[in-house]
Amino acid sequence: MTERLLRPLPTFLLILAGCVEPRPAPDPVRELAPPATWTAATATGEDAVLADGWWRDFAAADLDEAVRSALEANGDLAAARARVAQAAALARQAAGDRWPGIDASASASRSRRNFIGLPVPGARDGVFAVESESDALSLDLSWEVDLWGRLDAAAKVAVGGLQAAAADWQAARLSLAGQVTRAWLALAAAEERVELAREARDLAAEQLEQERTALAHGRSGAAAVAGREAALAAAEEALLAAEQARRASARALEVLCGRYPDGSLRAGPLPELPPAPPAGLPAELLGRRPDLAAAEARLRAALAGADQAEAALYPALRLTASGGTATNSLAELLNGDFKVWNLAAGITAPIFHGDRLRAGLAAAEARAEEARSSFLQAGLRAFAEVEDALDAEARLRRRQQEVERARAAAEAAAAAVDRRFAAGLAGASELIAARESLRQARAAELENRLALLLNRVDLYLALGGGFSHPER
Repeated sequence: MTERLLRPLPTFLLILAGCVEPRPAPDPVRELAPPATWTAATATGEDAVLADGWWRDFAAADLDEAVRSALEANGDLAAARARVAQAAALARQAAGDRWPGIDASASASRSRRNFIGLPVPGARDGVFAVESESDALSLDLSWEVDLWGRLDAAAKVAVGGLQAAAADWQAARLSLAGQVTRAWLALAAAEERVELAREARDLAAEQLEQERTALAHGRSGAAAVAGREAALAAAEEALLAAEQARRASARALEVLCGRYPDGSLRAGPLPELPPAPPAGLPAELLGRRPDLAAAEARLRAALAGADQAEAALYPALRLTASGGTATNSLAELLNGDFKVWNLAAGITAPIFHGDRLRAGLAAAEARAEEARSSFLQAGLRAFAEVEDALDAEARLRRRQQEVERARAAAEAAAAAVDRRFAAGLAGASELIAARESLRQARAAELENRLALLLNRVDLYLALGGGFSHPER
């Protein structure tokens, strides 16, 4: 009767297993609902595709070398790469759990037993000794039938961890390239600030010399000379501060590049701004952002973890088999007449675990919900970063036009004063004032150019990399 009751059990388990469905995978487009175009898009209206090596758009060989050095030498990036290797090994380990395990075993034993006081013929001094030999060779197989997808879910958890680790590594590369590019641009701007500060110091020295000449001819007073001396001292201090800031910028870049921070690195002049980003950048570009890829991978892993926790509530079916030989003579170990084998199947069903399994399922489902919320929030932040960068680009471009006009006007004014000074129609003080106005206009243009370039880096990072115009 017991056999009749148990006979339909495997069929029942298979039918029940077919009713267990894994949780649906996330759909980023549906979850995030990206717009067709960016509301803050600027200029041309062309499409764009993402491109690797986005920092090369700045056309600066020194910058390319700095980024390459950083990607090769940075310790944090090496640690992220090691985490990818760890996750890959764990994924292979989890995948292996779905396959049967096969082990080979061999044993040999020798034993002697003494029987004392037994009336056995041949016993010597009341002790009868028995010696025996046992040798065995076998292959053992064990396999858990994945009826409910628990092992498959565990493998998906590990794969999700691998995908997240790989995306984290890509995010670290992108972030490091962004940090190096920003540091290189900051160093280039710092070098130009040093030149502007040196010009200001030279102008202050000229003004002091003029004031001293005027004092000698009775056209000025000691107070005016003292004021010019104070201005020169301030200009000297500003030059020292600019040089110190340049060295600090160089050291920051050297650390990122894996070099000793001695402050000797140079960047050269600020590059020109690459072509304007196309308007209507497709929202699919956000799919290239490694932080979003990592968040999505963690969401998939969390959903698979919930599937794994749910499958633990159901019975587990394990098949075992072994075959080999067993004999009392080592010489007969490979003789097929002494073969032995065993086949077995076992079902283990959870009955009572103090609500531990259901609590584990509840925790796994909560982790999946946490991962979903984190993914959605990361997507919204990514959209905001792109919109902010595009909006700032439009504003900074308008300001660039203004500062360029101001610089051009200052250049024209300085050139006119130069001509008047050469003709004896303008004094040295007027000439120096015109040069100072030009220097200030150039300084304002420098700061806005730097802001434009840094904002372009932010846009590259927000898009998950660079972009280029597709060939038509």
